[in-house]
Amino acid sequence: MQTTRISFLLGKILVILVFSLLILSQFGREAGRNMASAATPPVEIRWFIGLGTGSDPAQVPIEQQVADDFNASHPSIHLSLEVVSSTESRETLRAEIANGIAPDIVGPVGWQGANSFHGLWLDLASRITSTGFDTSIFVPGLVDLYKTDEGQIALPFAAYPSALYYNPALFTAAGLNPPPAHYGDLYQMPDLSMVAWSWDTLTQVAKLLTLDNTGKNATETGFDPNNIVQYGFSFGWENNPNYWGSFWQAGSLLQGSAGSYSAVIPAAWKVAWQWVYDGIWGTQPYIPKNSLDSTVFSSGQVAMLENPSWFLCCIGGLTGAGGTFQFGAMPSYNGAVAGRLDQDSFRILKASAHPDEAFTVLTYLVTTGVDKLLVGTSEQAPAYTGVPAITAKQAAWLAAKKAQFTFVTQASWDILMAGLNYPDDPSAESFMPNMIESWNRLQDFSLLLANNAVVNLATEETTLESDLAAIFNTTYLTICGNAGVPGVSLSFHDGSDRATTSIHDGYYALRISSGWSGTVTPSRSGFAFVPAYRTYTYVLTNQTHQDYTALPLLYLPLVIR
Repeated sequence: MQTTRISFLLGKILVILVFSLLILSQFGREAGRNMASAATPPVEIRWFIGLGTGSDPAQVPIEQQVADDFNASHPSIHLSLEVVSSTESRETLRAEIANGIAPDIVGPVGWQGANSFHGLWLDLASRITSTGFDTSIFVPGLVDLYKTDEGQIALPFAAYPSALYYNPALFTAAGLNPPPAHYGDLYQMPDLSMVAWSWDTLTQVAKLLTLDNTGKNATETGFDPNNIVQYGFSFGWENNPNYWGSFWQAGSLLQGSAGSYSAVIPAAWKVAWQWVYDGIWGTQPYIPKNSLDSTVFSSGQVAMLENPSWFLCCIGGLTGAGGTFQFGAMPSYNGAVAGRLDQDSFRILKASAHPDEAFTVLTYLVTTGVDKLLVGTSEQAPAYTGVPAITAKQAAWLAAKKAQFTFVTQASWDILMAGLNYPDDPSAESFMPNMIESWNRLQDFSLLLANNAVVNLATEETTLESDLAAIFNTTYLTICGNAGVPGVSLSFHDGSDRATTSIHDGYYALRISSGWSGTVTPSRSGFAFVPAYRTYTYVLTNQTHQDYTALPLLYLPLVIR
């Protein structure tokens, strides 16, 4: 009996020991996993914002929400924001790339901003394939627009289709029919004739809508072009010759290959540029002289405006004064409609140390992120104004816009969305070597046309082609390093006096022409620098680690006895 009791007790003890060992083993595994998790911090992915939209103070909290949502659902990756003002973004990004501290993802960014860093974007094709990402969720054709000589450099995110904004009240007052509400429809002229809705037809209508201070339109005898109170048409913010040309026919100025580039203005673009010039300075004008002013349509004194959908952000001047607008079809040239489709995307830099994780972030931003970045809710507006490139998310975007602009008809929204079918391919902002310098030269040309009544257009076009070819074939090099502190101005002379400013942590990068000789001088109030300057002779390669030491100046109080 005693032996049996002892055996029973020993059995219970053995069971307890085994159970305890199992618990300890499980605890050890959990502890091991926790220790392993603690020993493997999440991969840091930096999202650079500001090269396009996104740096406005009202946008940043929404972008941070999206980053927080991503981090909560992806514990192995930590997404952080780097927000830079649009005025400093190019210089900042260039300095970061040159000094080896590049971010991973950049965006949202349009074609022009992205093409300022041509050749630096990662080709996404292999990762789209390996992850099985479904590109059929996007509007057909948009994915292919991002296939360039660099590869598949982006996935669609936000689209801005173009349409003809028009002021119905001005058409009614003039006794004119509004622009067609469907592509392919004819337009009924005042004499009841039915004609194609072309740029020639729009010109006739625009002249009838252009009035002087006595009420005469531009076609009537006695019309006074020096006292116009209402205009028929404006391009508003579409104020670059590339934009004007693309509404006639998509094309590109760039011809040839590296080292022997040339600039050739497409024939249709020359027609468009002549049309703009005649509209401003002709005997029957229809475009305001301040046609490069974005506010002219919102003033209620311009009948038609050709712009992408992002102009909805800035139409408050018209609607706030009780005015309304609708959308009409874009006109045709030689029987074909050529539109303008602005797009914003996210790009991954080749310099990213974590391209796979960056791709995970990118696909999140263009899918789940769209809900807060582009669609929004009744309680919170979205961060950006673009139309979602994902077809299934467009209905929610449209519902929000209909609630905002209750007077816009369904037919108008339909014609705006139909603009997605008329992209400018290649984009009006397609790559040109030395993109910023090339774009600025084109802006100078647009200002020449807008501000001068007497211009020999053929001569100026020849000069433009020559100037652009010279810009295309100029090789630029980089001098980069650390100036010691942020906000240092590094001045130099390369054709003209120029300067760049050091960014966070003191990094800087400046562009100089190949073969340049000169001196770079750092300066910032309250600091002396060692060396005080650096001299360069016939630079033929990039110059890195060109650092300076910033020494704070000590000011002793002056005591007068």
